[in-house]
Amino acid sequence: MRDEEISRTERLRIAVSVAAAEVSDLAAQLVPTYADEWESRPAASEYARRVREAAEHLVALAVASDRRRGASWTQVGEALGISRQAAHERYDPLVRELDEAAVIWWLTGRTLTAHGQVPDGYADPVEAAERLTRWVGQHPATAPALPRTDPGDPVAGQPVEAHTSTPTAHDYVALLTVAGALLARLRFDLPPDDPQLAALEVGYARRKTQVYQRMLAEEQDRPGSTGNTTETLADLLAGARARLAEVQAAVGDEVGQRRVRRTPHTERT
Repeated sequence: MRDEEISRTERLRIAVSVAAAEVSDLAAQLVPTYADEWESRPAASEYARRVREAAEHLVALAVASDRRRGASWTQVGEALGISRQAAHERYDPLVRELDEAAVIWWLTGRTLTAHGQVPDGYADPVEAAERLTRWVGQHPATAPALPRTDPGDPVAGQPVEAHTSTPTAHDYVALLTVAGALLARLRFDLPPDDPQLAALEVGYARRKTQVYQRMLAEEQDRPGSTGNTTETLADLLAGARARLAEVQAAVGDEVGQRRVRRTPHTERT
């Protein structure tokens, strides 16, 4: 399976697994005691702080993952042992930040921006899942928590990557809707010549073209599967391609103008 064949929901779930493995590995460093007599600093407290910070990050990712899977704030609050209001106030900003970072990554390929950072494992879920499967094999204590499978089942040796789902055309349309809303807001928040805004504009137009291409191919292969006619999708694809060319030309002109403005002027002698 390729990275682009894994849905947003599964990407986020894999990110939770990455964070959980990190917490486990950090906590494991507190188990041995043989170096205590040589430590002049409060090493146990330092490692405990790191475990706590990693665990807090893990909880935020877990909440975002459960929300992506349809859990209500009431359910999240109950799972965390706090009220619905407390869960919403504490984690909703983090969930929104993760969503924005994921959308910006989808549009531009950037994992770190001024609007947040996609968690480890989100951008490269296939490699992360393979790494996590090896991690599970090295930690037999995790086995009881795994679903029981027939040893002959081909997915039995793939506790992470075998349980991913492929995004549908409708998933991509939903992502486009979220991306469009984010882009509309950033057009007000960022100056018109901001390089990040230009990258987002191009990324949005490119993704829109790709989504309509995918939907058209899916509709031609399975008529009625997208809820649109091939004629409608062909028109939408033509419009998306025209918009992509327009945005690319505009960005190219702006880049050229910035280069001219930054080039020192020299007079001929």
